[in-house]
Amino acid sequence: MSKRFSATFKVEVDKDGYFCAADLEQGILTDGKDRDELLKNIDEAVECHFDVPSMEVDIRIIGL
Repeated sequence: MSKRFSATFKVEVDKDGYFCAADLEQGILTDGKDRDELLKNIDEAVECHFDVPSMEVDIRIIGL
């Protein structure tokens, strides 16, 4: 099965220690208080944006 969608997130840590992820090409933004919460929130944001399960999207994460 080839994946039709892709999202590349750049991750940075803000001044309060939250992990912030942005895919500016798709306009998807999310954050999390730790790495695990961020990854969960990325999956949820991708599912909402593309309206497909996150496993059907090629997700790349830079800076984590």
